[in-house]
Amino acid sequence: MRLVESVLVDLDDTVWYDRRYFGALRRALLVECKDEVDRRALAKLLDGSVQLSIGECGFVSSIREVARTRLSAAVERIESAIADFQKHPIEILPGARQSLELLTREWPVIAYSAGKQAEQTAKVQRAGLSHLFSKVVVVEKKNPDSLMDVLGQMGMTPERTLMIGNSLVADVQPAVAVGCNVIWLDHDENGNGRSGILPPQAMRANGWEEISELIRRTFEPSHHGGSQ
Repeated sequence: MRLVESVLVDLDDTVWYDRRYFGALRRALLVECKDEVDRRALAKLLDGSVQLSIGECGFVSSIREVARTRLSAAVERIESAIADFQKHPIEILPGARQSLELLTREWPVIAYSAGKQAEQTAKVQRAGLSHLFSKVVVVEKKNPDSLMDVLGQMGMTPERTLMIGNSLVADVQPAVAVGCNVIWLDHDENGNGRSGILPPQAMRANGWEEISELIRRTFEPSHHGGSQ
């Protein structure tokens, strides 16, 4: 059994579904573009915006700018799609809430995300999960350096930290690079998270029930006391 002191958990598309809503707004914009060449160019632009982790507000700003400059005739319809996007529900992945509740009995569980602090904190609150996280940490971009900064600031060591996330590039590879224990969550809607290579040091799970089982078989707390 491996000793673990703390657990880091990604949020978007790990705890709740996220990219499905970005995708719906992206499609609403692209359907208004009748020229195939322009449509491909806009798709590349929007995908780049998402990869920059600019958050929901930043993505909406990008959509509005494109609509204003390139699709002025469709602004009203695009604004309607934006309104739907901004009020989308926070739909938690199956088993995530129950698994997090179990984790907090043994470890401090820290939400670790990229994007905007206010947005991610608000999502945690809307999801009704605030009591399960000892802290919500949001960085501008996930990479080994930003992860080591977070670990250092919180007095955590990589070898005693477990990272759980859906993205090979943003979650798994940086965590493996600094020496963390890692579980990759590869669920049915994890298309974007599969870009990259799964390091042999990381474990793979297809859902939160599998994550709970992996943790039960592999890890034990080096001290007791969770986030509550």
